[in-house]
Amino acid sequence: MGLTMTPLITFIHGGGGGPLTGPEVKWFFLVVGAGLLVSICWQLIDDWYKRFHGRNWPTVQAVIDIVSVTLVESKLPSSMAVHNWPTYQATLTYTYSNPEQQTADYKRSFGKE
Repeated sequence: MGLTMTPLITFIHGGGGGPLTGPEVKWFFLVVGAGLLVSICWQLIDDWYKRFHGRNWPTVQAVIDIVSVTLVESKLPSSMAVHNWPTYQATLTYTYSNPEQQTADYKRSFGKE
């Protein structure tokens, strides 16, 4: 019983398929470039999305109770880390009434303490 392989599987397995043509190389770089652009801009897109959908939320007065800054250790081994720069996380703990008193946290990461 013989197995037939699609050209893509043949190419992935290295069983041949011929050299890459110009359009294939262009498509490859286009897809990789689009993926890199999305991954780099993801935080900007996420921030815009949150601002857009939260613009009609009601506002309430709050009192900041606790402010803390902590050093965040990387969970990746140093050989896999993108950079070895420290990352700090600022946390604001606040209370507000809506109508009963509630407590919440706001966290944000920074490169400098």
